[in-house]
Amino acid sequence: MAFPVRAGQVWHSMMPDATHDDISHQAFVTTMMNQMGSMMPGNRVVYDHVVKPKFVRQHKREPNNVHEVRKAMLREPYTQYWSSFKRCAKEMQYMSVGPMVERQLPELIERAKPRKSDLGTLSLDPTIKCPRYNSEVEIHAKPGGYHTDLTKDDVFAGAEFDRTFFVFTNGGTGKLNGRSGETMAAWLKKTHPNFKPKKILDMGCTIGGNTLPWVDAFPNAEVYGLDVGAPCLRYAHARAEALGKRAHFVQDDAEHTKFEGESFDLVVSCILMHELSYKALHNVFKESHRLLRKGGLAIHSDQPPFRTKDMVEQFHTDWDTHFQAEPFITTLGLTDLCDVAQKGGFAKNKIDEVFVPLMQNREFYMVTAQK
Repeated sequence: MAFPVRAGQVWHSMMPDATHDDISHQAFVTTMMNQMGSMMPGNRVVYDHVVKPKFVRQHKREPNNVHEVRKAMLREPYTQYWSSFKRCAKEMQYMSVGPMVERQLPELIERAKPRKSDLGTLSLDPTIKCPRYNSEVEIHAKPGGYHTDLTKDDVFAGAEFDRTFFVFTNGGTGKLNGRSGETMAAWLKKTHPNFKPKKILDMGCTIGGNTLPWVDAFPNAEVYGLDVGAPCLRYAHARAEALGKRAHFVQDDAEHTKFEGESFDLVVSCILMHELSYKALHNVFKESHRLLRKGGLAIHSDQPPFRTKDMVEQFHTDWDTHFQAEPFITTLGLTDLCDVAQKGGFAKNKIDEVFVPLMQNREFYMVTAQK
């Protein structure tokens, strides 16, 4: 099935139509994000030649944690400018996409309604509430977050995410926003060639960008995407149908799902863990263990741990905690996920950390655990 590509992204039938001005506005924001990224090496110069020497003179030692680094860095004019620039660019990202979706929302809602001819299914549960650790913060600094229904049968958050995520990463997530899922699936097929899961669960699926690669990788498997946000799930289901992919989307809480125990062969998540509180993180690993059949595999991917980063890299990640509504991203960076997996019920000798080359000298980080 062929789909048109506009501004680098696959434009399926659930994508809102974009005018020349829409695309131009979004390209401007992408350019701003690129400019902000080009400033990041300057923060290293500030740290090496100003912040660290000044800190050493004052304390007779180098900074030994990211909190000390952040406080010192944010006193410097260059880093203040970079910080302001980055936050403004983030807000402009939503301003460049939101109006495009809003003016077409009634039509998108109509397009998204499930039909008898659908390949997959959509199961919503209005009793499922967004956890407080997410509902009281506008995650990613997105107005309303990803769980808020603006109107009946709303899909705004999902439709907006499909475009803003691509704009924010300058296409780094792939033409279908599924590069993380594709990377995980390719790694699994290469390293476990005899592993043929019949039932797969993607926790925290949002719009299913990283869910659908599993449909392609294992076409005979039942693939489920789970999330608490109804507007994203409505869009995820309609998006999968538009792309001709059979998947089942379910509104549920990844900490305590309603699925029966030992009902999945593979449980995965992509960039979910940094959205979880410390307690919720442990619960998700426990739930992964409960859901897996004997011999089943859990693969959870997110940012690499802080111990693999130098102080400036840690600072860049920690910045999101304080200025981009990612309250748990530093906590995750400082957490030993292998230990969390072991406390969740997985045997120590069945747990592993995996670093896979991704793009632009970045590494894709996963924790795998077999039951």
